[in-house]
Amino acid sequence: MAVGFSLGIVELLATADEPARLEHLGPDLLGSDWDPQEAVRRLSIEPSRPIWSALLDQRSLAGLGTIYAAETCFLLGVHPRCPVSDVPDLARLVNRAQQLLDFNKTQGSAITTGDLREPLWVYRRDRRPCLRCRAPIVAQSFDTADGPGAKPREQRARAAYWCPRCQPLPG
Repeated sequence: MAVGFSLGIVELLATADEPARLEHLGPDLLGSDWDPQEAVRRLSIEPSRPIWSALLDQRSLAGLGTIYAAETCFLLGVHPRCPVSDVPDLARLVNRAQQLLDFNKTQGSAITTGDLREPLWVYRRDRRPCLRCRAPIVAQSFDTADGPGAKPREQRARAAYWCPRCQPLPG
């Protein structure tokens, strides 16, 4: 099963080609063999990397895109530029991301607030008031890559969304 909203890249593979082409991917958040400890281990490999880039690196954990990365960070009060090593509870962040994807796999659209009228906390809500504190949501494009040695096509700007009051940058 696959779940996706506003997917930037989709590649279809023959089943026989899957093992060789997908072996580099991290644990699948919706896979039957989901391994949160392995996801935390992989996220922790580059402790100075911004959590935003680490979450979007499919080698760390597979299946998390910009919507759920933004929403997960908001729910845990983590700024997207926060270094992985400064995330207070990386295991909790990984578990929340998995819970959001698992809940939404049968929904018609992404819902993270529990309210269909305002389904998302921060994603694509730039300049609108935060649903918790009323501060304006910030959006900023970051050049991301799938990590060191990424090919140019894997590097692209992806917008991060956050509340500056609910998700302050540490330090």
